[in-house]
Amino acid sequence: MPLAPDDNQNEEEEKRVRHKRNYQVWGSEKQFFLFGGRLRVVKAGPMSIATFMAILLPAILFAIFDASWCWHNIHPSAVIIFYYCWLIGLSSFIKASTSDPGVIPRNIHITDDPYDLPEDYFNTISLPSGPEGDLKVDVRYCQTCHNWRMPRTFHCAKCDSCISIHDHHCKWLNNCVGERNYRFFFVFLLFSVIFCFYGGAMCYYRILQHDQHVRHIPMTVFNIVYLHMAMLYPLLLLIYHISTYAIKTYPFSLNSIIKNFVYGVGKPRGWSYVRPRDKYNRGDMRFTRFTSGKL
Repeated sequence: MPLAPDDNQNEEEEKRVRHKRNYQVWGSEKQFFLFGGRLRVVKAGPMSIATFMAILLPAILFAIFDASWCWHNIHPSAVIIFYYCWLIGLSSFIKASTSDPGVIPRNIHITDDPYDLPEDYFNTISLPSGPEGDLKVDVRYCQTCHNWRMPRTFHCAKCDSCISIHDHHCKWLNNCVGERNYRFFFVFLLFSVIFCFYGGAMCYYRILQHDQHVRHIPMTVFNIVYLHMAMLYPLLLLIYHISTYAIKTYPFSLNSIIKNFVYGVGKPRGWSYVRPRDKYNRGDMRFTRFTSGKL
């Protein structure tokens, strides 16, 4: 018996949905995915492209103008170490800017009518915490994602998501820094400082060993200036993230400079709450977007 037109349409729709991945039904217009959901890109701005080019430039200039001299007059390992540190910095930047920062799925605590929230959902609620319940934890309801936000979870308007253990939205990464990509962000800062300082030191050593005037090696001078200027901002951020253990609002503080450093390098990523590359289950509300009528 042939199927009715509506049945054929429903069957085709079911087949189409069955082969979709979570990232393909992501209910946000402020981000998109590349390479089958492996890379997540926020549409907020192009500053991450400028940062990528700023990281790429010194490696190219050093390879053209200084690498050969350092290879033959210092040691081949000096050049290898420079590019090893540079590759770690570059790969950490890519991971920090394109990976999941700790996105909390939507509609965990959805009401009967998600378009009309009760008045209580617009207030901050204090819950008892601690072994004896003598501490208080403030939680708020996210009217965009429709969930009660965990402590240190904040909604980022640019990423259009709630981020677990949210540190800040970095415009240079064009991504939030949170629970799942903080390690990549920290390693990016660390190795950016290392390869900038190390490359600048080799160029400076070449100038000291050069018998003629520096006008004969202008690009070496340019590399020194560029590398030291490029090192300044990551260095300040790195010092801030290591040393600001006294600031209680800083989510990754362990009250020790050494502990902060070790934690920044070796921090586990944690679990992904959304898993963009998993197969989509029909009716999964985590990727549906509602707009509250009282916003």
